[in-house]
Amino acid sequence: MACYPFCFASLILVINAVFTSEDINYKNEVTLKEVLSKMEIMQQMISGLTVAERKLIQSVSLLIGNTTQCQSQIAELMKKIEELKLSDEENKQNIAALEKTMETLIESNGQHLRISTDTVNQKGETNSSKSIVREKRHQPVSVSFAAYLDHVKEQVGYNQPIVYNKVLQNEAGAYSVNTGIFRVPVSGVYLLSWSITARRLSGKETHEIWVKLMVNGVRKFDAAAESQFARDDNQGSSTIVIRLNERDEVWIALHVGSGVFGDNDERTTSFTGVLLY
Repeated sequence: MACYPFCFASLILVINAVFTSEDINYKNEVTLKEVLSKMEIMQQMISGLTVAERKLIQSVSLLIGNTTQCQSQIAELMKKIEELKLSDEENKQNIAALEKTMETLIESNGQHLRISTDTVNQKGETNSSKSIVREKRHQPVSVSFAAYLDHVKEQVGYNQPIVYNKVLQNEAGAYSVNTGIFRVPVSGVYLLSWSITARRLSGKETHEIWVKLMVNGVRKFDAAAESQFARDDNQGSSTIVIRLNERDEVWIALHVGSGVFGDNDERTTSFTGVLLY
């Protein structure tokens, strides 16, 4: 399209040269001038089209440049994604290596503990010391106890633990016959049961007794009994299912009354417990 202005300019010169001769009449001269005028207008339009063509070419070139830049950016992003994938794989490998190292350390520490225990035992530790070490390393999976009071205790202080002094069962050794306290060795759900006997002895007033289950000094449940006549026995008891935590302390405490009846033959004043799960 760049040749259009030159072609029209040449054509205009030729027409002017041809029609300047004197033999052309006036009418034809007017007509030719009109034609020339229109051709000049067309030349201006073509020049305008040429400018528009250049702008269009520039726009296309700019678009191509932007597209190339965009493609370059996409390629760079893809490269970074691949690098991240490789980095993720390296992280997984590092994590796996760390886990393996941790397992090795755990195994070596366990072996070291066993060796240390064996060394201590070889130096003349008693069987009780061995059981203490074993108890620390392995929590008991079975816990139960059963105890009863085999004699009359005429004076028991308010809120003081009742010591059930005769033990029939004490698996895991968690109940103490010295304090009457059950110290929880394993967290879990326990079934606890206790009973108390009220007997009015000869020459004594009506015997009334009320006891309560205590967990870490907090009252949880009660049992009560009353005897109005001489040698009249009445027993009160309670059973509870309760969740306890390791090292909790559980006991039966006196709430109302002064003495507790117990007997080795009747065995009606008792305290028992068992780990359910």
